[in-house]
Amino acid sequence: MEKLRVSCLSENIAPLVEFCCFWAQGHGLSAKEAERWSLALDELLTNIVLFGFQESDSPEDLEIQFQVHPTALEIIILEKGEPFEPKFHPYHPEAVIQNHHFEGSGLHLIQAFSDDFHFFNKGRSGKEFRLLKNLSPHVFKSQPLLPESQVQDLLSSESLIRQVLPSDAESISRLIFRTYGHTYPKEELYYPQKIAQALRQKQKFGVLCQQPNGLAIGYFAVLKMKDSAIGEVAEAVVSTAYRGQGLMTRMMQELLELSKSKGLKGVFAEAITMHTASQRVNSRFKFVSTALLLNAFPGVQSKGFNGVQKERLSVLIEYFPFEIPSLRKVYLPKHFRKILLEIYHQLGFILQEEKVPASLESCLASETQFEAVLGYKFQNALLVLTQCGADLKSCLKKQVEYLLQKGFLTLQIDLPLEAPWTPWATQELQGLGFFFAGLFPLAHAESDYLRLQKCHCQPPLKQIHLYSDLALKIRKKVALEFKKWNCN
Repeated sequence: MEKLRVSCLSENIAPLVEFCCFWAQGHGLSAKEAERWSLALDELLTNIVLFGFQESDSPEDLEIQFQVHPTALEIIILEKGEPFEPKFHPYHPEAVIQNHHFEGSGLHLIQAFSDDFHFFNKGRSGKEFRLLKNLSPHVFKSQPLLPESQVQDLLSSESLIRQVLPSDAESISRLIFRTYGHTYPKEELYYPQKIAQALRQKQKFGVLCQQPNGLAIGYFAVLKMKDSAIGEVAEAVVSTAYRGQGLMTRMMQELLELSKSKGLKGVFAEAITMHTASQRVNSRFKFVSTALLLNAFPGVQSKGFNGVQKERLSVLIEYFPFEIPSLRKVYLPKHFRKILLEIYHQLGFILQEEKVPASLESCLASETQFEAVLGYKFQNALLVLTQCGADLKSCLKKQVEYLLQKGFLTLQIDLPLEAPWTPWATQELQGLGFFFAGLFPLAHAESDYLRLQKCHCQPPLKQIHLYSDLALKIRKKVALEFKKWNCN
């Protein structure tokens, strides 16, 4: 991620816009697309400088972050100028034509030249603007599989599975296409150059299974987390003709050994719940179910499984520790204590339960702060609370309303279980319609987090298929909480 910090002065706008244009072209946008997107940034920066700091003799700096996602580019602007609310400045074309009244036209241009635009008012912490531009996808032709009669002979070869290399990127994309068509939820796997870049930059690693002719028939990877020494076991795919032959199990064994050798403290998996195939593999390796995320992803069609999942997919989070962490001092919300203790017990973590202080005044910060992780393609958002103030409910209420209006169908919030304010914050967030999702071990900075969730549409609870006894208990708790708070 590129990050720039500059003074809010008009003379800084042109060089920032020029940098944006070159940066965007260097990461996959055409010259025309980059120029159009740069115009959106130009308009936004101009409005910030002219109207956000018009009465200020010494304007503060603003921070601009340039983020490269697997399928898109994103620019994030953080500034602390005068308060601003976009919905108070609607664009009316007829007012422009009849009265030359251009209010709201700047925002209209920004939205027109970006594929997505978001605004967060963070109160005393300032404002955050996000501009997103999608990258163009790639299309691949399929290659023939080996005849069915050769499958068993091929799978008996121990040299079939090896560590993934950047040069395998196109083979991985072709495997995804042959197995899922264009419906695989993690769209970045249709971009060979993005796969290769992630492998070179050590953002992920994995194992690949190939036929003697070089055709990929299985792939399994771990995505390294940016803020904790854990990884996500993800991007698992086995070609249809090779399912049910133990290939997924063999790849998992290789992947876990590789993960441990790279110094990770644990890995987690997001197992889709339209079937229990992934969960059964995880169970063989003693993964522990820790959370159930409802409506987490768009539906996906998989060749070889019965039917098509049209509703959004729910996923079961399962965790595998490579080592037992040191004593965990935690503050457990009363209503979730029983299920959280059972999850911790199966993980083998040693706990020291702390009592919530009689007065939270000394524990609360002057204001609430959070970090937002927006899943544009999946229409989900995660807010990670970094500090909690008495303004928690009012602060997050506005953000929740905004995200729902913008089409985010699932919202999640992470609360640190080592913080004495977490039980109180949980009650406040339940008042906003959030309900239990589960436990995320070592989620951020190697600390354990309670995850809450809120669904904008009815989750298909009866279509969630689970394998472990603990997963069934988690689903029961999630279902009761969802019904109790009646999220819409």
